[in-house]
Amino acid sequence: MFGALVTQIFVYTIKFMTGYQRPACAAPLEQSPSPSPALACLYRNPNDLRYASLSFPSLHAAFSSFSCTFASCYIYYMISLRGAPLLRPFLIFGFMGLTLVDSFSRITGYKNHWRDIWVGWLLGFFVALFLVNFWSHLFL
Repeated sequence: MFGALVTQIFVYTIKFMTGYQRPACAAPLEQSPSPSPALACLYRNPNDLRYASLSFPSLHAAFSSFSCTFASCYIYYMISLRGAPLLRPFLIFGFMGLTLVDSFSRITGYKNHWRDIWVGWLLGFFVALFLVNFWSHLFL
């Protein structure tokens, strides 16, 4: 839970500092045929307009990467499978593959750019590695 909180704090701090727009950021805007600039946008919901400009980095990819990396480190350090030596690498690479598929599904849904996914994925990965190596006494 602490790692998820740290990941969310980092991601939202970067999101509010950059304000990078989503691929379909103009979708909630309704265009007006009026020549007046004040009436160009009929849609006035501030929450949807703010959501359209919070793309970088992807929180979805960061959480996915954090949970996958932490679970993979837990499997690597804590579970010894002497009877099935290939099960541990299969589980770890399976988690990594599912995380990449889950993260990159945001691109096909026009929620994030590919840069958002990579930065979010790396952010979650490094937060998990930091917690495993320097914070958690579980893996010592």
